[in-house]
Amino acid sequence: MKLVAEPHIPFALWLTLAIVALAAMVWYGLSNKMSATRRQKALILGLMSLALTLPLLVLLNLTWIQNVPPPGGKPVIRILIDSSASMATPDIEGQPRIARAQELATQAAGALEDRFDIRVSTFDQALKPSDIETPKTAQANQSNLAAAISQSIKEDIPQGQAILLLSDGIHNVGATQDVVDAATKAQAMNVPIFTSTLGSDVGVKNLALSLRSPQELAFVGQVVASVVNVKAQGVGNRPVTVGIYRDGEEIESREVSLDEANQLQTSFNISQSQPGLYRYEVLVKPIDDEATEADNRSTLLLRVVDRPIKMLLVEGKPYWDTKFLVRRLAADPSVELTSVIRMAKNRFMKRTVARSNAPGNPEAENQNRAENRAENRVENRAENRAVEDTTIIKDANLILSPESLAQVQIVVLGRSAEFFLEDDSLDALRNWISRDGGSLVCARGAPSAQINQRLSQILPVSWSNGRESRFRVSMTTQGRDLRWLAGFGEGDVLGSMPSLATVATATRRQGLTNVLATTINSGNEQQAVPVLSYQPYGSGRTVVVEGAGMWRWALMSPEHQEREEVYATLWRSLLRWLVSRAGLLPGQDVSLQPDRVSFDAGDVSTATMLVRRDKINKIPSVRVQSTDGSGFDQEFEPRPIGQDPGVYRLDFGILEPGQYTAQPTSTLSGASTDTVKTAFDVRQRWVEKLELDARPDLMSRIAEASDGEVLEQANPLEFAERFDAHLERSRPPQFRRIAMWDRWWVLLGVLGLWAATWIVRRRSGLI
Repeated sequence: MKLVAEPHIPFALWLTLAIVALAAMVWYGLSNKMSATRRQKALILGLMSLALTLPLLVLLNLTWIQNVPPPGGKPVIRILIDSSASMATPDIEGQPRIARAQELATQAAGALEDRFDIRVSTFDQALKPSDIETPKTAQANQSNLAAAISQSIKEDIPQGQAILLLSDGIHNVGATQDVVDAATKAQAMNVPIFTSTLGSDVGVKNLALSLRSPQELAFVGQVVASVVNVKAQGVGNRPVTVGIYRDGEEIESREVSLDEANQLQTSFNISQSQPGLYRYEVLVKPIDDEATEADNRSTLLLRVVDRPIKMLLVEGKPYWDTKFLVRRLAADPSVELTSVIRMAKNRFMKRTVARSNAPGNPEAENQNRAENRAENRVENRAENRAVEDTTIIKDANLILSPESLAQVQIVVLGRSAEFFLEDDSLDALRNWISRDGGSLVCARGAPSAQINQRLSQILPVSWSNGRESRFRVSMTTQGRDLRWLAGFGEGDVLGSMPSLATVATATRRQGLTNVLATTINSGNEQQAVPVLSYQPYGSGRTVVVEGAGMWRWALMSPEHQEREEVYATLWRSLLRWLVSRAGLLPGQDVSLQPDRVSFDAGDVSTATMLVRRDKINKIPSVRVQSTDGSGFDQEFEPRPIGQDPGVYRLDFGILEPGQYTAQPTSTLSGASTDTVKTAFDVRQRWVEKLELDARPDLMSRIAEASDGEVLEQANPLEFAERFDAHLERSRPPQFRRIAMWDRWWVLLGVLGLWAATWIVRRRSGLI
C-alpha cells in the first residue's frame, strides 16, 4: 500500500492557492488589529491555518493504492478429447488416436491437478462430460469442433480458464468458419485454447455413388433414365463396376472407367408396367482396402402412375422466363401442361400439351394393348407423343375456377397474375390447396405488385419493395438434405450459376415456413433472404421461387455446358417432390410419404400422412417393417400438425441401419394398403470414415484465433508454463484506490473545525 497525490486541479493552481493562503495567514498574524492575548492569538492562528489547510489537502486528493488479491480458488483447465469416428485410426505408433489422447490427458491431469481445477470432456457431434479414469472409445459419429468449443466456454470463471484440445482437427459438421468463429468467441471471453494435433495423412481409398434424383415419377410403361454419379478418392484411373438391382436381383450392370478427375457418370433405364412404388438399389462394386462401403449404394424409388402430372401455368404477359419454363415442362413426358398467358385485355392464350399415350386416350390405349398382346410384352409401349391444342379465352374467371382446378395437381403463378386472382378465383384456389391437396408455386417471387391479404396468408414469405438487386443462390441444410442436385457433385452448384434479379425483398414468415435455398450471405442461413421456400397449407403446399432470369441457367456457355441440366433437374425435382407429397389422388383417402428417401443412422426417421377431411375421425396407425431380415415390425400413431385438419406427423424414432417399408393399417375406404405403401432407408454414417487425414492447419487456426498456442507434444509442464504466461498477460495486477478525503467523517471534521474557529474568534471579540 502506498499514498499518492492526484490533485483535482492542476498542481500549479493548487500551489498558487497554497502560497496565497500562507501569505494571507502571515498578514493576518502580523496585523496589529488583533486585540487578543498571545495565547488566544496563537490558538486562533493555528485553527485558521488548519481550516485552510484541510480544503487544500482535499484538493490535493491524497489516495491510498492497495493491491487486490486474485480471486480465491484454482484456475480451470478443460481437457477436450475428440471421440469421433476418425479418432479410431491407428496411425500413432500402431495405436488409435484416441488412445494417445487419453494418455496425454492422464499425464496432464496428474501433473497439474495440484495447481489447477481439471475438468475432462469428450466430444463428437456434441460435448459430453467425462472423467479421466473412464476409458475413451471412438464413436461412429462425426466431429463438431465448433460445438465442442462453444459449449465449453459458457461459464465465466474469475480465476481464469483455458482449454486443452486433443483432436485430429477433423471437422465435418458445418463450415470450417464456424470453428474459427467459436475460437474467436473463446478469445473474447479470455479462454485460450492450446491445441495438440493427433494423427497424420492416411491416404483413403473410396468410391462414393450418388443419384441425380433418388425419387422418380413415371407413367405405366414409361422408360426413365436414372443418372448415376461415382466419385473416387485415392483409386486412380481404373474401371469400376456399377449395377442396378431390384429385390436382390441384378437388372443390369456395366464396367465404366473413371475420368481424369476420378469421376464417372452413367445411367440406367427402368420402367414398370403396373402402377405402384418400386424400390431399386444402385451400387458400385467395392474395391480392395476401401475406407467404407456405406456410400457405395443408393436407393432409388420409382413411383409409377397411370396418370400424368397435370399442371396449370398462368402468366400476366409473355416473359423469357415463362417461355423457357413452358418449353422445359412440355418436354417432360410425365407432365401434361396447360399454360394461360394474357396477351391483351380480356384475351388469354391457352395452350395445352397432352400426351397421345397418356391414360384417358382410349384410341391410343387400345392400340398399345393390341401391340403388347402381339409381342407378348408390356414394357415397349407406343411412343408418348405430345399433342398440342391452342385456344383463346376471354373470361379470366374461368381459368382458376373450381372446375378447372379440379383437373390439375400443380398451379404455377408467374408475374402480373393479379388478372387471374379475383375474389372468387382466390377462394377456389385456397380451397383447392387446403382440401384437395393441390400445390401452388409462385415461379418468380411475388405474383403481383400488390399481394391480396387473403393470398398472402397462405404464402411462406412476404415482400417489401426496393431497388433492383442481383443475387446468387445457395441451398440450405434442409435443401441439401433433399438431394435434388446430388448428381452435380458435393459442392453447392447453385452458387456457381448466373445471378438472379429481384426488386422485392422476401421475408420469411413465422410458423411452418421451410427455407430450402437462400441468397449467399456469409454462410448465415438466418440472415440470408429466402429464395426457395414452402409451407404446408391444409393438405397441400405453397412454394415461392424467388428471382427472375433463371432461364439463363438453361443456356450456359460452352465451357459450362455440363451445368445446363441444373435448370431442368431443379424444376423436375421440385415437381416430383410436390406430387409425391401431394398424396391424395382422386379416390384416395390416405397418403403416406417419408420426409427423406435415406436417413442417416442416429437421425429420427419421419414421415407425413394426409387424410381426407371427411375421414379424419378414423385415423389409421402406420406399420413399419424391415425388409432386410432384421425383424423390425412396429406400429406408430400419427399426430396432427398445423392448424388445418388432415395433416399428420409420424416419428419412427432412431432406427437401426437397414431398409424399411411403411404403410397405413387401413385405407379407410377398404382399398388395398399397397396403393399407399412407401419405403425408406437408414444408412450408416460414412463421412467420418472418409476424412481421416489430420488437420494441423485447422488446429493452428483455433489456437491463433483464441490467443492460445500449438503444443507439439502436449507436455504438461510446457502447457502449465504457457498458461501461466497467458494469465500474467491477460490479468495484470489489480489495485484498489481509496481517497483519504472521500469519507463522510472528513467532511464533518472540516465543518467542525471551521465552526470551532468561528466560536473561538467570537469569544475573543474578533467577530
